Amino acid sequence: MSAFLKQIEGAASFELLRFSESKAYELFISDDILEETARVLLADGRRRMRYQYPDEAVIEFCQNLGHYATVVSDVPEVRIVRDPNDDTIVACAIAGGADYLVTRDKDILSLTTKASGLLRRRRS
Repeated sequence: MSAFLKQIEGAASFELLRFSESKAYELFISDDILEETARVLLADGRRRMRYQYPDEAVIEFCQNLGHYATVVSDVPEVRIVRDPNDDTIVACAIAGGADYLVTRDKDILSLTTKASGLLRRRRS
């Protein structure tokens, strides 16, 4: 969401998204993540007041993500993150066979060894 909200050249989220568009790395995403992104951006009144964006911009952003990212299916059910909403991110990484999970989310970052062990076991 920060790549949408802060479209500033040089900002970490913006640059990571730009690099994925140029195929510098493969970005994995799931339908659940796309739907949650759209839902939060469209429904969160505080964000909308602060950043002032139209519905169409959210829809276009999510459609673009779906075009240049690899949309994974057969996403496993995972219960590992303190915030259960973040389990979909870890599950998407597992389903895509990701080598890395890049995030600034504190709940996901707190997993380090527990999640890396899970990712390795699921790939084997």
